[in-house]
Amino acid sequence: MTQLTIISDLPELPAYEVTRLHVQEVEVDHKRAILANVSVVIENPYPFAFNVSPLGFEVSLPGCKSGSHIKTASATSSGISIKPKTDIVVDVASLIRSLPVDLTTICPNKSLSPIDRFLGSYLHGENAVVYVGGDGVNHEGRAPVWLVELLRSVTVPVPVPSHTSDNVVQSFGLSHVNIKLPGDSGGAAPLLSATVEAVIALPKGMNLPIDITKLKALTDISYRDHGFGTLDIKEWIPATTERIPGKDNLLRVSGVVTDAPLDVTDYDTFGEVARKILFGGGKAIQLGINGTADADINTSLGEFIVHKIPASGNITLDALPDFRSLPFPTLNDIVIESTTEDSMNLKISVSAENPMPWEAFIPYSNVAMSYGGYIIGNGTIKNIHVVPGKNDIVVGASWDPKPYGGEKGVKAGEELLGNYISGPSSPFS
Repeated sequence: MTQLTIISDLPELPAYEVTRLHVQEVEVDHKRAILANVSVVIENPYPFAFNVSPLGFEVSLPGCKSGSHIKTASATSSGISIKPKTDIVVDVASLIRSLPVDLTTICPNKSLSPIDRFLGSYLHGENAVVYVGGDGVNHEGRAPVWLVELLRSVTVPVPVPSHTSDNVVQSFGLSHVNIKLPGDSGGAAPLLSATVEAVIALPKGMNLPIDITKLKALTDISYRDHGFGTLDIKEWIPATTERIPGKDNLLRVSGVVTDAPLDVTDYDTFGEVARKILFGGGKAIQLGINGTADADINTSLGEFIVHKIPASGNITLDALPDFRSLPFPTLNDIVIESTTEDSMNLKISVSAENPMPWEAFIPYSNVAMSYGGYIIGNGTIKNIHVVPGKNDIVVGASWDPKPYGGEKGVKAGEELLGNYISGPSSPFS
């Protein structure tokens, strides 16, 4: 006996939820592939009970054009046991051997491919969806023909449980920072060199070998919550990736940026930072960074770019030690270039030892020279590159004690010259 049951007001699609997503690399026919296992819970408000044999599906991702789909993988469900008014649990396995060319090709008049956009949406917690429809094949010959045909005629958008990008970058910072101020022949912006370091959290369930090979970044830089500039790493910098021992879902990514422009927007705050570096007595300075990073990612199936991943963290600047603790420069030579009755212009050659790992480019600096408590002139250096170890520096000096220290300054200058000519003398200060 055959009983016909008619169901009216059937909703277009029962409520469902993707409860598990596990992705791993496998080897098939001596080639790398990706196996994805998904568990879906479907609401069943109906009083029916029956079993459904395994079914086949096609999985697609959004293409370049609105409404277009690119077939990406085939999937097979487990056998499904349906009980009256009980949620249905469906386990689906999908094997991805390779990615279609259309999926990895940059869209016309765009800078991203469909896979780039999909991964970006997924990592940013936006609406990342895959499209699932029946493949029209009765794989074991036990599924009802009408069900196979029905599934083939329906394509369902399935939201992928997102991995919010706020949790992607666990930490982001710069170390071994070197800032070059622009010189006479340099550009308009200071240049920053540093090691970029980030800790990336992979989504739970994604057990794939992932290698981040290149980085970009655009970040605002602040000191004590006062923004003073923007660091724009426009060009890709090579990066290395390693798993953090004991934490399989965490990656440590590092790369070296050289001479990236620092666009200073608040020179008062930037000047305060510079003073802290030079005269802070060796105390480290903490700067804040807040912006976005782009990552070039290599996986088993190819190379993808994910743009504008939120990245915030800090920069630690190791300030210079107290100058009084540094070795005093050694005077090598003094050349008199021109004179007047009361003054002369000198070229002074000194050797200075830099015991620190820091380098510094000094475009211009003017200092007062004093002896016996009286200012007797000033010295100027231009475009000096100070490196670790010994540095030979040429100082242009103006000897002119009278306008600075009056008659007592003149006497102090005469005393210094006398001591220098006749033998060991007290140094300049």
